[in-house]
Amino acid sequence: MDLQIRNKLDDLLSVIVSGIDDSLSIEEKQDEIYHNLDMMKSFLVSQGIYVESNEVKAHIYNNYLAKVMDKPVVFENREYEPWLDEIRNKIEWKMYDRYERYLLKKKRWSWETVQSIKETSDIVLDHIKNPKSKGFFGSKGLVMGDIQSGKTANYTAVINKAIDAGYRLVIVFAGMTKDLRLQTQNRLDAEVLGSVTKFNNQKGRNLGVGEIDSEGIFVNGLTYSDEMGDLKKVTASLPLHKDMTPLVAVVKKNVTVLRHLLVYISSSQENCYTNDKLDIPVLIIDDEVDQASVNTKDTKELEEASATNRSIRKILNKLNRYAYLGYTATPFANAFVPTYDDRKEDEKDIFPEDFILSIPRPKDYSGVKEYFGLTLDEDDYTNTSLFRDVTHSDYMSFFPSYVQKPSKDTPVEKLNDSIKDALCDFVVASAIKKARGIESHNSMLIHIARVKNPSTTLKDLVKSQLNQMYLEYKYDNSNTKYKDIWKNKFRPISLEYYEPSQLESWKSVEKNLISVLEMSMKGVKVINGDSDDSLDYSANTGQHIIIGGDKLSRGLTLEGLIISYYYRNSTAYDSLLQMGRWFGYRTGWIDLCRVYTNKKFMANFIKAGLAIESFREDIKHMNDLKLTPREFGLRVAYSPCLIPTARNKMRNIKRQKISFSAGVQQLISFEKKFVKANFELTSKFISNLKDPEYSNRKVVFRNQDLNDIIMFLNDYKECSELVGQISVKNWIRYIENLNKKDELVNWTVVLNSNIKGKDDELVEIGGYEIYKPQRTDRTLMFDEDATKIFKVKTIIDPSDFREYFTKDSNEYSECKYYSQKISSKVFPPSDAIMSIYCTDIRAKEENPYYKGKGSKKYKMGKYLSGGKNVISIAIWFPKTNKYEDSTVEYYVNEIYNR
Repeated sequence: MDLQIRNKLDDLLSVIVSGIDDSLSIEEKQDEIYHNLDMMKSFLVSQGIYVESNEVKAHIYNNYLAKVMDKPVVFENREYEPWLDEIRNKIEWKMYDRYERYLLKKKRWSWETVQSIKETSDIVLDHIKNPKSKGFFGSKGLVMGDIQSGKTANYTAVINKAIDAGYRLVIVFAGMTKDLRLQTQNRLDAEVLGSVTKFNNQKGRNLGVGEIDSEGIFVNGLTYSDEMGDLKKVTASLPLHKDMTPLVAVVKKNVTVLRHLLVYISSSQENCYTNDKLDIPVLIIDDEVDQASVNTKDTKELEEASATNRSIRKILNKLNRYAYLGYTATPFANAFVPTYDDRKEDEKDIFPEDFILSIPRPKDYSGVKEYFGLTLDEDDYTNTSLFRDVTHSDYMSFFPSYVQKPSKDTPVEKLNDSIKDALCDFVVASAIKKARGIESHNSMLIHIARVKNPSTTLKDLVKSQLNQMYLEYKYDNSNTKYKDIWKNKFRPISLEYYEPSQLESWKSVEKNLISVLEMSMKGVKVINGDSDDSLDYSANTGQHIIIGGDKLSRGLTLEGLIISYYYRNSTAYDSLLQMGRWFGYRTGWIDLCRVYTNKKFMANFIKAGLAIESFREDIKHMNDLKLTPREFGLRVAYSPCLIPTARNKMRNIKRQKISFSAGVQQLISFEKKFVKANFELTSKFISNLKDPEYSNRKVVFRNQDLNDIIMFLNDYKECSELVGQISVKNWIRYIENLNKKDELVNWTVVLNSNIKGKDDELVEIGGYEIYKPQRTDRTLMFDEDATKIFKVKTIIDPSDFREYFTKDSNEYSECKYYSQKISSKVFPPSDAIMSIYCTDIRAKEENPYYKGKGSKKYKMGKYLSGGKNVISIAIWFPKTNKYEDSTVEYYVNEIYNR
């Protein structure tokens, strides 16, 4: 803040504060100060003082409110400010360096994969706050990846780097079950702590990264790798203090456990607290942040929120310096968390208001596209060779003939034909993997119902079937079943991926069949609340047939999953995608994978896949524009048969249709830094247009190539303010969609010019001289240096519409301006008009001659710096005959709606 401005502000504040009762609370004093400042807002603006700026807010808090506190508090600007590169060379990267060596040496990951993790974790670390910064801070962000794509590896890298950078307490919310917490604890024992934490004779032994390097590296674990190793009430043996050894806790999202954590955070009040809040920098990783963490109650009050959400928010409210980082592949519920602008800081929810980052999809990843394709144009959806159709009648033959719909009491009576085929495929695929030298775990998933009983009663039938398969193969020398499966079901598909010389022989496959069958019989497990079975991938290799339901639908990794038998529908994008345990890395054996399901479920997976791709595009667009989620409205594609997430997480959203039929769209906001680039782009575009006509100093180009139009729109750099419907990206989607229906195929381009113009308004663009229109800047702050954008009220010259017609036509004289009434008669769906404006932006100044009568209060003032030759675009869209086809419908959050 300029010294002169700060002195003016201090003079005012000293008077205001002197009249405020000292007995008032900080919040009450703050309200009084801002109430007084609000009454003199016009005067403050005239003095160059903007109360809403973070700089002014911080000055008021630190100098007029924080004095009553035990220690000075500085609230940092919440905007993203890169810090990592500036201090990178000052950080000793002990933790991360050994993790990187562990991935390369122990896990034998490729250098390309490790480099990708290094780069993406750097980006995440740079978006959370520098733990050694002087001020207090709180940031909330979200990282989205794909199902089974390595999100855990990413946040493990972030944890190691964060500890190196100075974070002292790391808390990981690791799902809702003991299995998930234990899986995460084991992973972090090996890849962060570097030692065994389980209470047995191995406790403290070097493990994972600890075997790479343990010298001079000290990290403590607050929880340990046992089923009962979660945070307990008595776990306070490691007191919190500013010079403490870094501490890692892996906890369930369970209300009792979170209550223990809150007590622990509040347990060391002596030397590291200010106003009852912990001053130590804390990193919280919320894994599967869309599950349980989101408030499902219809309330904005903290105490009335759902239990887990309330517990998490209370923990955040006990921290003065924290980064809350959610990870998920399905962030729909988090996008819909209400923000409620009138909330105080301690009442705020877990909306990722500071950033959302999308981890790039690794090249070896197999997702919805690889398994099912990403098109709904196919009538039968059989557009990939990895899909196997399970008919409803075949599925129902699992159950007694009187059963109409399986319930919690329904037993499985017998195995149906498709599950028998899937078991045979699993055996052959496992043998092929071994023949290719891939000695690892092989898994099969069976998920046929949400209720437990079908899964529980399926186990003995599957084991019996495998036993029969083993005996038939071992003692029937004429048995060619598996060779036929290899030859007819696997070989043709493998040839779609590999050259014949790269593939295995039947002889190399056959020698593995007996061992695969023997191991498979021993590996049948049920994972649900009625079973004592547990997943164990501690050995180097194994055969696993895993039967279950909800416990398999999120978080748990099934190593080497080849065959998936899935027959359970979901009505939500997130639940559906999370059930796809078959997504992930399948390098060298994707051709062996199969998903047994039905066509309807497959179509739903495709719809959910398209929705997440669209959401990713929006997030990329938001980050390209350097906006935060609290500035950029979030939306999720609408589907008539699916919803994005559970309805109790969607209370604050609306459905909104986007269509530009029979309307005019224009750009009215412009970012200063893009002005020059857009002028050069437009000049080149105009120079390549053919057959110009001149009309009223305007230049008209008829019958222009749509591809050139799309390319120009794609390259145009739109402003950060362009969120929601008024976005060039939305125009492009709309145009391309209707172009497939033979609409919007003929384009007229109008290079606008004033009919009368002054010499200083003349400009050459693309080889043509035009007179530039003038527009007044409408941004809220009068000082152009205080903002990065220009905003005008309108850019359109309504008379441009008539240039669509030739001068000698009746329409030219009759249709002087655009009107929806005439559009269907003279403006067919096949045509469209794009106007280009090269504009000068000028200041908005008060008119000294304004008397309240006749003349206007404001006039057009001086030319603004950077405001010359600003390029804007307007498009006249005709009324479409394909309205429903042209309409794109979204669920939108409250920020998008505003």
